[in-house]
Amino acid sequence: MITNITGKNQLTVPAKIAALAGIKPGARLDWRHTKRKHILEVRILPDRATQATELMGIGIKYKNSDTDTVANLICDRGKDESEQKGG
Repeated sequence: MITNITGKNQLTVPAKIAALAGIKPGARLDWRHTKRKHILEVRILPDRATQATELMGIGIKYKNSDTDTVANLICDRGKDESEQKGG
């Protein structure tokens, strides 16, 4: 399929390609120049909701069940503040 670039360097993704690739309005595309002449690469970036869903729970394998992570962060923050005050 052939598309044209507008005077504002915009283009339209053909509906068939967009549907097959799952591109929806508001999608972000990452364009890259390649070493091959006249060839560009485009990568469809996941939307923020998808990214959040994929990241959810990713750090659970590092959690030690015997520790209270929030309490440790509060304690560390207190230590950092006292060090900044010179104490």
